[in-house]
Amino acid sequence: MNAAETPSERRYPAGRLRQLHVHQQRLRAGKPALIVREGGRSGSVYWSTVEVLGPSRMVQPGRALSCGARAWIETSAEVVARRAPDQNG
Repeated sequence: MNAAETPSERRYPAGRLRQLHVHQQRLRAGKPALIVREGGRSGSVYWSTVEVLGPSRMVQPGRALSCGARAWIETSAEVVARRAPDQNG
């Protein structure tokens, strides 16, 4: 994270392919459940709002991601992810 980012917000710069999807169990539990995945990086950070600042596409290719997601949004555009102030993750 750079100096302009806080734990409640992260900006993912344009240029890298990302997949955005929903973690269903966290959603059912009322926790932040939106995930921004980048190829080659492990670990998940959960967000309550994700904004794509450019072109994107929704895909359901018939094969799941390694995390089990079967449908997701793909984008190489800038992405801004935020967590609501009352949600700790």
